[in-house]
Amino acid sequence: MDQHTQPLRALDEVGRSHIMRVLSEVDSNKTQAAKILGIARKTLRAKMDKYAMPDDLSAISRELGTAEMVA
Repeated sequence: MDQHTQPLRALDEVGRSHIMRVLSEVDSNKTQAAKILGIARKTLRAKMDKYAMPDDLSAISRELGTAEMVA
């Protein structure tokens, strides 16, 4: 039997999900999130734009709640 319990996902989807989790944990503080992720704040902002991610914590929390229900 396969040891993976969740279906495999595209790298962009996994990256977006991880960034959302980190932002949620640091109350949308992009400087702290970038440090945790090991990237420059400018790079984080570019990834957020690429993935069409919200800026505010309430939108991030709503998306995370929806994503957790789907996963």
